[in-house]
Amino acid sequence: MDPLKVVCFFWHDKFAKCKGIYEYTPKHVNLLKRMVERHLTVPHEFVCVTDTPEQFDGTFRTVELDKKTFVPGTRFMKLMLWRRDIGSVIGERMLYLDLDCVITRSLDPVVDRDADVVLWRNPNFKGQHARRARYNTSIMLIKAGARPQLYEDFAPDHHPKSLRKSWGGTDQAWVSHILDWEDEDYWTDEDGVYGAGRLIRQKKSRDIGVGTELPENARIVFFPGSRIPQLRKVRQEHPWIEKYLPK
Repeated sequence: MDPLKVVCFFWHDKFAKCKGIYEYTPKHVNLLKRMVERHLTVPHEFVCVTDTPEQFDGTFRTVELDKKTFVPGTRFMKLMLWRRDIGSVIGERMLYLDLDCVITRSLDPVVDRDADVVLWRNPNFKGQHARRARYNTSIMLIKAGARPQLYEDFAPDHHPKSLRKSWGGTDQAWVSHILDWEDEDYWTDEDGVYGAGRLIRQKKSRDIGVGTELPENARIVFFPGSRIPQLRKVRQEHPWIEKYLPK
């Protein structure tokens, strides 16, 4: 059986939203790989989709970036994971992870799902008119060839502008626009998938500062927006990061 492919993306975009705050480097990709190795015992292969394979040392497989859905300053290029032929390019079953995460416990239960697609229900979604995406695409479990309309029906010269009127985000807005809220399998915080912005804050005391507490069941925490766990101010806000982020 073809082992699970753990996939991340690394590309260069001079219009990237957070370029003035931080910029991803090959170090972040290698850091994710180390966290996956530490917390995933399911047979797997780490794969990076990139436009600069020469920046990596060959310790994992790289795949050429498909720029058909490229829109400057957005993340629509992740839609290539929904290509009909992606199985021959990457593999038959993929766990996609954003680079802005900290893995804190075993991911085995997260990938132990039979559905052909599993998505993360956006914890910030509050209803049809909330201007928030139903799904957050920081983490996705995909059987190759599933939901090909997400790639085939996307028009880079039209949809990004129209999506701003209905859903928040870029690729996650498109996924939320196309896929039904009730039909897809999903993770929530009950599965240990969290967004850092919604973690419980500690109370002020003489001994601790104001920070967040890591839930006992947390398996992976994402840091969307203008922050990544490597930033000093983010580590100060979430002091538990030091324990889980490889040195």
